[in-house]
Amino acid sequence: MRITSFEVEKLFGIFDHTVKLNQEERVTIVYGPNGFGKTTLLRLIRAFFSADFEIFGSTPFKRFSMRLDDGREIRIEKASPPGDSPDVSRCLISELIGEQVSRSHLAPTLGLQASVARQLEEVAPFMRPLRDDRWEDIRDGEVLSLDELRSRFGVRVEKTNLPDWLEAATSAIDVRLIATQRLSESSAPASKPERPRIGRRIRRTSSAAIVNYAGQLSDTMRDAFLEYGRRSQQLDRTFVVRLLTKDFSRKNEPLPDKSLKSRIDNLNEKRRRLREAGLLTRDDQELPQPQYQYPYIEEILSAYLQDVEDKLNIFDKLLAKIELLATMTKDRLKFKVMVFSQNEGFTFRTASGELLSPEGLSSGEQHILIQIYDLLFSDKPDSLILIDEPEISLHVAWQLSFLEGLHQITSLVPHDIVLATHSPQIIGERWDLTVELQEPPKAGDSEGLAQ
Repeated sequence: MRITSFEVEKLFGIFDHTVKLNQEERVTIVYGPNGFGKTTLLRLIRAFFSADFEIFGSTPFKRFSMRLDDGREIRIEKASPPGDSPDVSRCLISELIGEQVSRSHLAPTLGLQASVARQLEEVAPFMRPLRDDRWEDIRDGEVLSLDELRSRFGVRVEKTNLPDWLEAATSAIDVRLIATQRLSESSAPASKPERPRIGRRIRRTSSAAIVNYAGQLSDTMRDAFLEYGRRSQQLDRTFVVRLLTKDFSRKNEPLPDKSLKSRIDNLNEKRRRLREAGLLTRDDQELPQPQYQYPYIEEILSAYLQDVEDKLNIFDKLLAKIELLATMTKDRLKFKVMVFSQNEGFTFRTASGELLSPEGLSSGEQHILIQIYDLLFSDKPDSLILIDEPEISLHVAWQLSFLEGLHQITSLVPHDIVLATHSPQIIGERWDLTVELQEPPKAGDSEGLAQ
């Protein structure tokens, strides 16, 4: 499932925007000055596909809609049904086929924090909200989790049940938003939090996410190596039996080059790349070229090489991603070389040869590395990746090469990318990929533009 276009009417009371996505190149650039709603558009999309409708209650707009490649339209409108309490906020979500509404649902837009805050106003006004569903007691600095609020103050949290069709719609596309705050600890993959002590504030560091990603890559590499080991054992265990029974039907498949010497050279080169990417150990030995001629050696060796090729093919997808990650970061990390290993995932080596941990990078280097990693290592095809103002924390040289990097990634991983920016350097010469947000007819008469 893919989005083909989205549009909003009367955003902030004045803007009407329509954005058609580039289906072939899969990269669409939303361009406009600050205050035109670029970030808000991305967040509206992300909110729907995460079934978090709070933004539809807090953002001024009349109608927001998305068209899908199966012909359906999803439309979200402000709604205030008769008899609703003024404290109740809802939106009307409809599915349209053609121009006809096929089904709809009134969804509450009061988010978790807002709901809890209203209850705390009555029983514990000294609690203030933090991020990550945590609250701080301003009297002594104690930080409480949602479960602790429930037990201590009787806070109630009601789960919103969606109809089946809406549940399916919100999960039809994997949508991820990469924003400036992506580096924050709250943006990194979730882990079980340690219960804060009295007076202790939650500590957030800009390097937490990149350390987490290095760990993720380590796990992925280890899993691939285990699969390689299982496949190797299976093939090695049955090799002699298959050889004696001539059960090598796979050798009849067409190969790029049937020369044994060429195949051995190609396998040795692939082993070298795998060692460089940290997927094979450094003591992995190269295959020597045969020095003597024996009867049937070509048939036996060809069968063996086919097994080796099958084993190493397990790494192909991961190897391509690691090599592209290394290539794209090479020119962006000055005086540093990226080093890959199963134990660490990735680390760095300085020009003087010293090892440097991921959190030792500058904030700008961390920012670009996490953006590239996020795009490369999403395993869900046809994901929609929303990138908000990547020019922040990127110097001009990185901005100029950013779009080329996106195209390299989409050639390897089939994502749709919507990029919001006000940087001409990001766009470069690719204005054909750009949808420019327009001013309203009477923008000068409007007040209170939201950022």
